[in-house]
Parts: sequence; C-alpha cells; structure tokens
Amino acid sequence: MRILLTGGSGLYGHYFLRQNPDPARLKVTAITRRATALPAASHSVPMPSVGDGDVWRVLLHHHRPDVVVNAAAIGDVDMVAREPDAARAVNVDLPLNLLALSHEMGYQFIHFSSNAVYGGDEAPYAETAPHAPCHTYGAMKSQVDLALREAADRTLIFRPTVGYGWPPAGARANPLSGALQHLHAGRTIRQVVDQFENPVFAEDVAAVLWQAILRGYTGELNVGGGDAHLSRHQWISSVAELFGLPASLVHTARMADFETVVPRPRDTTFDCTRLQRDFDWALCSVIDGARRMRDAGSSAG
Repeated sequence: MRILLTGGSGLYGHYFLRQNPDPARLKVTAITRRATALPAASHSVPMPSVGDGDVWRVLLHHHRPDVVVNAAAIGDVDMVAREPDAARAVNVDLPLNLLALSHEMGYQFIHFSSNAVYGGDEAPYAETAPHAPCHTYGAMKSQVDLALREAADRTLIFRPTVGYGWPPAGARANPLSGALQHLHAGRTIRQVVDQFENPVFAEDVAAVLWQAILRGYTGELNVGGGDAHLSRHQWISSVAELFGLPASLVHTARMADFETVVPRPRDTTFDCTRLQRDFDWALCSVIDGARRMRDAGSSAG
C-alpha cells in the first residue's frame, strides 16, 4: 500500500511515521516543510506550492498513492486571524484540491479536522454535532469538513482534539511539551481553569489513524482522550507531578487574563462513543499518556 502524507514534520506526522505497523508493506511518502529524519520505509518530498494544482497533480500521478492523508495545517489561531489569506491556502485550498484530485485518481482521502469546528457551549461533541466555530481557523476547518461530507463514501474526516506528545525537532510545541519546557527551566506558567477538553496522546492518534487506513474506514471520526471536561490547569499541574516537577509553578488563570486576537471555545470535550465502538478503543487518560511519554524519554529537560 502506498500512502502520501502531508504534514510529515508535524506532531501527528511524526508519530504516524514512527507507528507504521508493517514498513515492508506500507510505504509512506511524507511531504514536509523542512528537512527531517524519517523512519525506515518512509521518504520525504519538499512541500510544493500549496496553490499550484498542476504541481500537486504531477506529484500524485508520480507517486500513485492508495491513500492521501492531509495533516498539514496552519494551526495558530491568532496567526490565522491576522493572515487569513496565507492560512486559507494551506487550510482550505490545499485540502479541497486534494479532494478534487481524489475524484480523478481514485485514492482514499483522509483529512485532519479540529475541535475548533465546535462552539464550546454544548459539549460533549459527537461527530453529528452542529458546527459553530468561533474564529477564522475553525471556520476554515468547518468549510473543508462540509465539502468532505459530500464524498463520505471515500473520505474520512479525522478529527483529533487537542493533542500532546514529544514534537519532532523544529515543530512547534504543544500545550504539554511547552509547559514541561518551562517547568524544567524553573519558570512559572499560567494555565486556565475555564477552558476544558479531553486531550489525546499523539501516539494514540497515530495508532487509530493506521487502523482506519488498513480498514478503509470512511465518514467522520472524533478522537479524544479519557478525561472529559479537563481544564488546562488540572491537566498541566497533574502531569507536572508525574515528571517530578513542582506543581506550585503552575498558577491559575482565566481565559480573559490573556490577550489573544480571537476568542477560544470554552469546552470542546469530545464524545468518543464512535471511536470506542468501531475501533474497540480504550481511551487513555492524560496521566497514562504522560507516563508513556516519560518512559519513552524526555527531550524537554
């Protein structure tokens, strides 16, 4: 099976490549924005211009993938609000182009969505919940989701919630890895008590994605962890203790205390019933996920 992956140098791409269950049979071409070391049975291709449909058509005809996984995104919601045109090229134009080419070439198309499509006032959110994005990034993700729903028989809207793990070199920090860097350096951090999620370990996201690919799973799938309605402060302070770091450095704050360009949804906890039922999946708590991170070795110290 041939798989083409965009976003290969990001957090989810990093874990996806490492989790390949059968490298001899599952050949992955990773499209990356920067040079990065890849596991065996994978090779990288520089990211073409996202707006050049002809270049992408040539690339896809050359590699002839059976599956295309689009994990590329500009996910900084404040940056997206400040520079919507540049963000739209990656977050909307690229996936819609890959969707159109899937009609032409017959590959299965899997697109990474986001918890940002939800408004944050009606958690927990199942796949059938209405979209109500509260910022431009969420609106972009929702636009693509709605287009994919029109081709649900051969596409998968793959929607992990807030993820965490050790990011590859050069990738931006996630909420947990960034917090651990500050705490290891002895710096205080502020974490909000009024924003809630059920964060998911990136290693689990990758494992579910591989299962979905091998089964030809289509439709829509929300992927979250086992801690419903967990605040950022609860999350980071509990994990700090697991890493032997002083939880006293994790100070409480509220969302209104931070100057941001756009508002954040209050509670985007997922209803993961479909994930548990269709994949026989046991949800992982942030403590268990962080323990697995710790045991795998830390790059934050």
